[in-house]
Amino acid sequence: MIAMGISNLDERLKIIEKAEPETARKLRERYLIEDKKGKENMRWLIDITAEKILNKNDILLPFILQELIWGEINLGKVLSGKKELYNFYLKKEQLLKHLGVFGSTGSGKTNFIHHLIKELAKQKIPVLVFDFSKQNYRNLPVDKKILEPASFNFNPLNPPAGTSREVWAKKFAEVFDHAYWLLGGGKSIILSALNKLSDSEPTLSDLRKEVGAMDNRKLPFRERNWIA
Repeated sequence: MIAMGISNLDERLKIIEKAEPETARKLRERYLIEDKKGKENMRWLIDITAEKILNKNDILLPFILQELIWGEINLGKVLSGKKELYNFYLKKEQLLKHLGVFGSTGSGKTNFIHHLIKELAKQKIPVLVFDFSKQNYRNLPVDKKILEPASFNFNPLNPPAGTSREVWAKKFAEVFDHAYWLLGGGKSIILSALNKLSDSEPTLSDLRKEVGAMDNRKLPFRERNWIA
C-alpha cells in the first residue's frame, strides 16, 4: 500500500493522472466494468501503479494549477513523484510578501536559496544576504560585494549631541520603564541611579550595579519588588 495515507481510489487515480494521464484513464475505465472480485484486483493494481510514481517517503501535497504559478522568477519544477510536470514561477510583485523556506537538515534549503539568488540576479533584482556562517554564499557566481562587519558598540546612556545628560536620563528611564513593563514604578528607580552616576560616563553595567546597591530597606514595598 502507499505510505502517504491516501484513503480512496479517486486520490490514487489523481496521482497517476498527473504523471500518466492515459494510464489513469485506462485503469479507471477497467475498474468501472469489473465485478466485485475484479474491482479488488484493480484496486491492488492502482495502488501498485501509484506507488511506482511516488517515493514511499514522499509527502503528498495538492497540485497547484499551472496557470496560478507563472511569473518572471523560476523557482524550480513541480514534481509528481520523480516525474517533472512543469516549472514553478514567482511574480516579481510577490517578493514584497514574506517567504519562508523550511525543511529538515540536508533537505535542500541552502541550495534553493542559491538558486533563488541566481534567478533574482538574472532579473537585476538586488539581494542583501546576512551570512552568519561566512561560507554559504561567498562563492555564488553572481556580481557581489562582500562586507565584513566590525564590532558595533552602543551605549544608550550617552546622550546625543545637543541633549543634556539630565534630559536624556529622564527619557531613558521612561523608555526603560515602558520596555520592561514596570508600569511607571521603575522610572524613579532608574532615574535615581542615573543621577548618582551623572558625573561619569556610565554604562548599562554601571547602572545595574548602582540599582543593585540600593538599600532596599529604605524603599517602598512595590519599589523593592521592581528592583528584585
